[in-house]
Amino acid sequence: MKRKPDHHEGAIMLNHAAYFNERAGKLVNDGIVTRETIDFYHALFEYHLRQYERYANDPNPPELESTDLPIAKTGKNIFLHDDALRLLLPGLAPLIELVATHHPGLVFRALSESLAADPGVMRDVTGALFENDSGRLGEFALKHKTGAEEAVFVVINWLKPFLVFLRGRNRHMIPGGVTKQRCPFCGYYPAMAAIISGKDGRRYLQCALCEHRWQYRRIACAVCGSEEAKDLEYLSSETDARYRIDVCHECRGYIKTVRIESAEELDECDLAVENVLTPHLDSAALRQGFRRP
Repeated sequence: MKRKPDHHEGAIMLNHAAYFNERAGKLVNDGIVTRETIDFYHALFEYHLRQYERYANDPNPPELESTDLPIAKTGKNIFLHDDALRLLLPGLAPLIELVATHHPGLVFRALSESLAADPGVMRDVTGALFENDSGRLGEFALKHKTGAEEAVFVVINWLKPFLVFLRGRNRHMIPGGVTKQRCPFCGYYPAMAAIISGKDGRRYLQCALCEHRWQYRRIACAVCGSEEAKDLEYLSSETDARYRIDVCHECRGYIKTVRIESAEELDECDLAVENVLTPHLDSAALRQGFRRP
């Protein structure tokens, strides 16, 4: 059963698999995503939920202070906390196995062993991830005999349910009224946006990592923050009027956006799944020279 989110606080991890199953069949029939992709993400979303529930049932989770937010700036040491490592490490092997099962050509043995054995590796890779340092991420991947995109994918999906859990547990600390383009809880980048049509006009961004959703400026780049109208444009989807791609000619960044009719509809829209189910929009943006953070 799909869980209804609180679109301001996001206290729980959504059952992405339920929403995914509702939407995926038509997209396979339309040729937008493959059956193999559907099977993989269904398994991945179930992994997220299992790990989240494991964290939620733990009697001694790590504690955050308000001064730790956003985690990317002042709270990164949370990943080195004994209780954090105790919770995180058992979730790594199942994720590696899941990815390897669906993508047999990918090998993560060196990555898995290194993350499990040395907390310093965790510090280095989370630092590079939050800083979006492609050079350091590339070096990290090369050292561990995998591709940079694959390594980032594993690390993000390993940390995601843990950060969603921490966000729900500490939601009272998250500042409201934030209009910056990076997540006020963890400090990572948004993966997807939603905009409410008509007079309401509110726009929301959702974090790619902890899945926090926050209200953002209606006319501003979600990547660099530019408010120069001459630099901002949106590209409408040719296949579904609900979607558009907001692009910025200043930084060449983009974000995919779902148009919705009301705040109530926003509550029912799972942006994490919408992001997975719209690879054709990413392809369209990339072909025109735009990029994601």
